[in-house]
Amino acid sequence: KRNDTVTGEEFAICQCSERKYLNDNPTMCEVNKFDAMMRLLYEKVKDFAHLVVVDTEFDLFTRAWCIAEIVEANKSNIPQRIMIHSVEQLDSQYDRLSSIDVQDCRASRPEDKHMILSSISDVNKFNTRLQWSIFGTQGLFSKWLDKKDHAALIARILLRTSSAHKTLNIV
Repeated sequence: KRNDTVTGEEFAICQCSERKYLNDNPTMCEVNKFDAMMRLLYEKVKDFAHLVVVDTEFDLFTRAWCIAEIVEANKSNIPQRIMIHSVEQLDSQYDRLSSIDVQDCRASRPEDKHMILSSISDVNKFNTRLQWSIFGTQGLFSKWLDKKDHAALIARILLRTSSAHKTLNIV
């Protein structure tokens, strides 16, 4: 698809005479090398960082390319920063975030999702790394919250866990 997912308008194609390569020609494709490009930028650009700007519904975490970028930045030790609307939004989306599975993510083009999934050798390990990239001690939210907010988030997580255990009759 070559349409903006928000406006529905077709993206303008570059008018230069250079041939455009997509997934049908993986070697020449300009889209499928984001991981190498991220590493190159990190090596060559002083203070390069990965900024993750999250929409209020946290739909960014359902997008295959976005998930792949978050994990790649974490794996490559690229500094990451996150911007979200509010702690309340984080709270309201926590359950969804804590159960993200890359196999359930979407992409505008099915070929992109297929390419991303086919590059993952172990989906369970990838999903674990994704959770670590989001919630781990060096994850996205570890840098977003100050110590007071971080302690409050941990308390809320413990309360959720405690409530879930009571609901499921787990001792």
